[in-house]
Amino acid sequence: MKESHSSEQKNMQKLLKDLEDNEWSIRAKAVFELKKYDDPIVTDALIDKLYDDNENVWLSVVNVLKDKKDPRLVDPLVKTLLEDERDEVRWHAAYFLGELGDPKNVDPIIKALKDPCVEVRVDAARSLGKIGDDKAIDALIVALDDKDPLVRKEAITALNSICPPKGIDALVTSLEDGDKRVRSLAAILIGKMNAKEALNQLIKTLEDEDYVVRISSVFALDKIGGE
Repeated sequence: MKESHSSEQKNMQKLLKDLEDNEWSIRAKAVFELKKYDDPIVTDALIDKLYDDNENVWLSVVNVLKDKKDPRLVDPLVKTLLEDERDEVRWHAAYFLGELGDPKNVDPIIKALKDPCVEVRVDAARSLGKIGDDKAIDALIVALDDKDPLVRKEAITALNSICPPKGIDALVTSLEDGDKRVRSLAAILIGKMNAKEALNQLIKTLEDEDYVVRISSVFALDKIGGE
């Protein structure tokens, strides 16, 4: 038993040493293998690697620490989201902050709704919906005017997750969005909310140029019911 424990310790020490290797693939592999060790030394070492220059290593570290639910993950993620120059790293930071689900993360994620990268804005809206804090409502309503339809679509979904009744006016406005996907999703969500106050706008949408939007409107009208 002692030999087995000693062998595990040696292997752990080797992997910790590999975290400092010049080759990123070796560092990433070490991160992956270290996740099986529930040792404070390992966690501390991984926290330090949150500032690794290679995005593959960074992603591996965040994935491992996310599962460990270590609160020290939050501050580096927030810093990365707001300051890192790499688009892929920022949008992953937005995604992981949503996965952690802590309402304390809402303010920096709201700031990310104005990020120049569309993927960051999409994941920021999605994460705000996951966290579900009504502090994000106003920012998400503003995001309904985002130039990219994918952001507008996620903003609608997030608003529906946080508090559907307060989002109805924004959804009605989105029935006239320039992107058919946004119009379709808005109609579906209005139907799920059983928002009778939007009945007349839905009826107008039955004349939409896109057949998917028209089908979505039929779905919504059927959910709401009435003459």
